[in-house]
Amino acid sequence: VVGSGSITTTRLEIDASDGNARVPAPGEVVGEGERGGRVAWTQEASLDFVTLNSGEARIAQARAAGDVVATDGREAQVQANVLVAQFAEAEARAMNVPVLVQAIGNVRATDGRDGTLAADSVDVTMVRIERLPEADQANGPAAGTTTSGDDVPSRLVARGNARVERAEERISARTIDAGLSRNADGATEVVSLVAREEVVVAAPDGGSASGDELTAWPPEQRVEIRGTPAVVARTGTRIDGPFVRLEGLDRRITVVGEGTFSHEGEAEELGGAGQAKATWT
Repeated sequence: VVGSGSITTTRLEIDASDGNARVPAPGEVVGEGERGGRVAWTQEASLDFVTLNSGEARIAQARAAGDVVATDGREAQVQANVLVAQFAEAEARAMNVPVLVQAIGNVRATDGRDGTLAADSVDVTMVRIERLPEADQANGPAAGTTTSGDDVPSRLVARGNARVERAEERISARTIDAGLSRNADGATEVVSLVAREEVVVAAPDGGSASGDELTAWPPEQRVEIRGTPAVVARTGTRIDGPFVRLEGLDRRITVVGEGTFSHEGEAEELGGAGQAKATWT
């Protein structure tokens, strides 16, 4: 038994001096309960422990290598060559709850719905939520919602050939850095996102964007793109400039600096010209 779960393998080595464990064989760890989660590997794993002031032993770091597959006990899944979890030492935190999870090498992840993530490596930072969302404080937590003391993901950083897809929406870049929050329904939402280097975006409505850096605030439907140039396009219309801001709620596009606007359409639509182009400095 490890924490609130169990480990299954053909070989387990424990260091009597510090209690650290090494598994030089394939195996799996299964958490307790319906949401305990599971981690399986094909090569090796290790568990390093720390002794708190209270005398209680807790996991300091867990590592698994070789075709690692991890699930969260719901529907989300992560696959990677190596998976490392760093755990908090503070007495106040929940027992054996990771504060940083690192997936390394050929990372593939799904949220169990319509979202996928791929990258060379992914870091997920966890944060403790001490209070219920305001909507739940009066009546108590509903099933699946955040409760006092929950540890939830607050930041995800995907590095190296990073690509995120959801339905028909895609974004790719060398690095994608997302700020996360859990809503009153218990679902994890992206509240901010920064994509850097070789940024390419494809939207469900056929729109696209590209540039050197993209910053987005999804709840506000606001996106800023910087590049040489930053490009926004949709159904025959293209806007180029060093800085382009899109504000979905106000249905506004702002270009800062010199740029161009071009549109190709039916001749009747453009007064017989078939094309329209404007430049400014």
